[in-house]
Amino acid sequence: MHTGITRKKPLKNRFLLSGILLLSGILWISGCSKDSEGIFYSLEQEEKAIDNSLPNDVRITGNMIKVTVGSEDRYYLCAGSLFYRTTDLSDNKPWTQVKSPLSFGIVSGVAAVGGRIYVSLSNGKEHGLFRLTPDGNQFEYSGSSDNLYAAKQIIRLFTLNNTLFASVGTILDDTFELLFWDGSALVPTGVHTYKIVAGAWDGVNYWFATPADVFRFSTAPSLNGWIPTPYYSYETYTQSNTSPDPAFNGKSYFTDLFADFSDSTVSSPPYPLYLSSSDGYILKTKDGGGSWKSSGDHNRSFQSISKVKDIIVLGAGGSVVRELPNAVSADDLDTSEIPGGNFSRLPDLYGSNVIRVFGFGDILYVGTTANGLWRGDYSTDPKSPAWSQE
Repeated sequence: MHTGITRKKPLKNRFLLSGILLLSGILWISGCSKDSEGIFYSLEQEEKAIDNSLPNDVRITGNMIKVTVGSEDRYYLCAGSLFYRTTDLSDNKPWTQVKSPLSFGIVSGVAAVGGRIYVSLSNGKEHGLFRLTPDGNQFEYSGSSDNLYAAKQIIRLFTLNNTLFASVGTILDDTFELLFWDGSALVPTGVHTYKIVAGAWDGVNYWFATPADVFRFSTAPSLNGWIPTPYYSYETYTQSNTSPDPAFNGKSYFTDLFADFSDSTVSSPPYPLYLSSSDGYILKTKDGGGSWKSSGDHNRSFQSISKVKDIIVLGAGGSVVRELPNAVSADDLDTSEIPGGNFSRLPDLYGSNVIRVFGFGDILYVGTTANGLWRGDYSTDPKSPAWSQE
């Protein structure tokens, strides 16, 4: 029962409490740098994201492309199912889901080549490579004969130098292989037993990465034409302690490759190539692999790499997104920042696990494991992009 009597705290305890609160305030202020995580931001700063029609809880299961279909520019996205929408962000048109030709099929890749869109799917038991109809609205499927490749699960699908590549196989049966589309079927490049997780073309060389190896090929793919000898291999390095460049010494856990064709400082190929690692490193070459530069250990798990405006961006797993603002202009791979704008006021975004980033000029898309797809518009002010949820 309340008696109306207020018991005062001893003077000593009050000074102690004041000191603790003052110290806490100082630590909070000094700890909230531009690179701080979302936990340091107050509830008053948080805001609800502008939202589009894509389900907010989808998992990004593959890549994203921008392609012209007829007279319309579209994005296609692998998010469990295949989705598409117009690239005109002002028209507010919803994302449209494309019905899968495989029951419970999960989309792992989408790529455009020769004016057609190819999509890879698997439901665990059945696998497939399918084309969309010329209008891009549905799968070209009337029976099993429309499945262009069913032998193995396709884990990555990408287009390099107008050629479609597919990384196939699973860890369960150790049947990894790199295939390419010869105009009528997927056929072997000659690279096998390696799990290819990323590919890029720098204008001269074809580059591919596994978690522990990097391949470089200077000739166009042909049937079994590439000899599967890595340009760099972590296993070989541990045995001989040699690598093609000191920047590679002991490096592994590679995740993604990005060739920067929009680098205005380069007048002819090869174009700058970036390699990311889940072990916290970024590597860059500007001469087709003749020499490399490596960052220090960022102590973050980099899962994906791309570019928006003139900024190299990284999907950093639980650390969400990181920008390398000086990587293009000064080859600075160590200076890292979180994006500006309303990024840090969106708890569903800065609390996400980001596994893919896709840059399209002034627009950056960020794919997560459970919080859907996010868009950063850098067109007005690269230092303060406007973020929203798709």
